[in-house]
Amino acid sequence: MTVDQYIGGIEHACLHLIYARFFTKVCADLGLLPKDMREPFQRLLTQGMVIKDGAKMSKSLGNVVDPDEIIKKYGADTARLFILFAAPPEKDLDWSERGVEGANRFLGRVYRLVENNLEGLKAASRTHVAMEDITDAAERDIKRMTNSTLDRVTRDIRDERQFNTAVARLMELTNALAAFKPANAAAWSIMRESVETLLCCLSPFAPHITEELWHMIGNATFLSKETWFEVEKDALVEDSVTIVLQINGKVREQFSVAAGLSKEELEADVMSREETKNRIDGKEVVKVIAVPGRLVNIVVKG
Repeated sequence: MTVDQYIGGIEHACLHLIYARFFTKVCADLGLLPKDMREPFQRLLTQGMVIKDGAKMSKSLGNVVDPDEIIKKYGADTARLFILFAAPPEKDLDWSERGVEGANRFLGRVYRLVENNLEGLKAASRTHVAMEDITDAAERDIKRMTNSTLDRVTRDIRDERQFNTAVARLMELTNALAAFKPANAAAWSIMRESVETLLCCLSPFAPHITEELWHMIGNATFLSKETWFEVEKDALVEDSVTIVLQINGKVREQFSVAAGLSKEELEADVMSREETKNRIDGKEVVKVIAVPGRLVNIVVKG
């Protein structure tokens, strides 16, 4: 007491929750609990129903799906992944055989990603390359995406309980890694860091395949016993940002500029561009409003 997190279906609210709150308050009034303990649960997550053929899945309706059949055909990881990816936990989940197949295909892509790069991954150093030491744009992008994915997946799982969005982010990272072609030792080290981060983040959803891949790339420990990875904060900083150019408040252009420019630097950058000069040619500039990281609005007459 108190329970950190209660997870249950909506059909239990009238029994489990009301009774638990009633007895907790009675015990508190009787002095059997600390005065500040008048609620049994710190957090509540009411999960949705599983729907099949338009109705709640139940034995009485005869529309249940035997998980043993799914596990026999696709494996336990696929079953877990589909259930967690198909819908936010508080929403109803429409059971779909195609969705199960999609989850299985994703795990296959992760396996092939490691298998196709196995020699380079096993030979790569596990020492992380600092962002400040990476000059190649593609390598910086992968390093940044890896840490951004880790940061967001950590929050999705730990704080938001939004497991479906966490899986979606891991799918995006998998696609980016499949397109990344390491060309030197440093790049392979970045690739290994990214793959290990992917496996770490995917392990709560698919513990069997991630454990196997973790060992395939040369790790002797158990992934399930590894400490959750830490985000490298400096790797989250964008190299560039998209700036909107407005003329009298109306959007006219979009520019990619270096991140971190001051108001004065941003104004000078945008005003020096040919597109801007063409937009204000023959007009009197009354005022320029620069908002770093967002926009430049030029107020003109004429």
